[in-house]
Amino acid sequence: MADQERAKSAGKPKTLIVDRKFKPEDLKIRRHQEYVRDLGQCFKIFQKWGYDIIWVDSGVDAMKALKLYPDEIRNVIIEILVPGGGITVARLIRFKPDYKHIPVFLMSLQMTQSDLDEGKRLGVLDCLARPFTDLDQLEERLKKGAEAQLEIAEREADVDPKEHITKELEKIQGLPAMPTVYNEIEKLSRDPDSTTDQYADVIELDPGITAQMFQLCNSSAFSFNRQITSVGDAVNLLGLQTVVDFVRTLSVVGAFKGKAAAFDTQEFWQHCIAVGVVAKLLHDDPEIGPKLDTVGEDPFMAGMVHDIGKQVLGHFFNEMFQMVLEELKGGQTMYEIEQDVLGITHEQVGESLASKWQLPEYLVDVIGKHHEPGPDYSDMTYLIHMSDICSKQVGYAFAEHLKEFPLSEPALEKLEMDQDTLTEIFNKLESTVRAEVTDIFAAIFK
Repeated sequence: MADQERAKSAGKPKTLIVDRKFKPEDLKIRRHQEYVRDLGQCFKIFQKWGYDIIWVDSGVDAMKALKLYPDEIRNVIIEILVPGGGITVARLIRFKPDYKHIPVFLMSLQMTQSDLDEGKRLGVLDCLARPFTDLDQLEERLKKGAEAQLEIAEREADVDPKEHITKELEKIQGLPAMPTVYNEIEKLSRDPDSTTDQYADVIELDPGITAQMFQLCNSSAFSFNRQITSVGDAVNLLGLQTVVDFVRTLSVVGAFKGKAAAFDTQEFWQHCIAVGVVAKLLHDDPEIGPKLDTVGEDPFMAGMVHDIGKQVLGHFFNEMFQMVLEELKGGQTMYEIEQDVLGITHEQVGESLASKWQLPEYLVDVIGKHHEPGPDYSDMTYLIHMSDICSKQVGYAFAEHLKEFPLSEPALEKLEMDQDTLTEIFNKLESTVRAEVTDIFAAIFK
């Protein structure tokens, strides 16, 4: 929309139509004429109501329009087969706390029962089967849906944004839960009378996690002078808390299984491992790392789980996430593009998932705040922010291929460092990081 047109329509209520646009030559085909005439039925209703129409033809442009007119868009109608996926776009809108007042409708000539069920689960107000043969009935359904959404928005006006996203996560079919061993370990960790033997008994119930834990313990990241062959050995050499953190880490890794289109799982986990390795190296060596208060917190696990929100976006918002990846060619970071394209970031989604999984509070903070840590954030969040940048600088970036990844100014102040010092640290760590990432990746994903 041109600046002049935008200024003219400012303040007017608007309807956002997300559907295919037709070129003049397309309209020579009869079925296209019928399709456009059908869509015109919606236009008549909104013109009668005094609404402006915003017509876009992709999920990306839909999210940009919502960002531009969050208070003026009064409803959204999405064709299921639109680029970016109509269901995915609807899910994104419902995820955004700022859009809880906006009613969303799906429409299609080819609507399956599965589409209807999924739309209902997401909080879509109505699924409008085309062609629209009864204009009065269509208007009544749109009015009824808008009124229902208004009631929902008023009822949830005081809901915390993180709680809102957590609630929306519950609607995703197939969203992974943590394995039984993780839940049992968490119960023991809350019991002051629990014993080491009880922990060992629980861990050994999951042969996969136990084997992975031994492989990880015996990797170059820990370099013990003898092989660890039992959970008892691991507890004695590493300490109970570290073993528990291993179980937590491996549970998170194992939660997301299967492949998602355009989501490079190997590159993703190599980046996360690199962040964990860097964080551990900086944490354990006061000569090179910043002086931070992270007592009782596991820097390796924090690095491993910091980007878990990207797994949710890659697996359950895949069509839109692919569009985010395509936008990376323009020189922005993935975090910036998520804000522009999706209207929601992997930090927000990951933080809510971490809360739902009941991960330790310091990990919830790291997952939700590692890109732009502020003055009152935890020291571990700063450490992971720095480690994230370092891992990218030494070649372990997930999908991003920028020349520079600068540390945020608040982080530089908090860490009492400058960019030259950081570059020097990164250069010192590079060979060690590369060796350990290779070894740990092989151990976990053998």
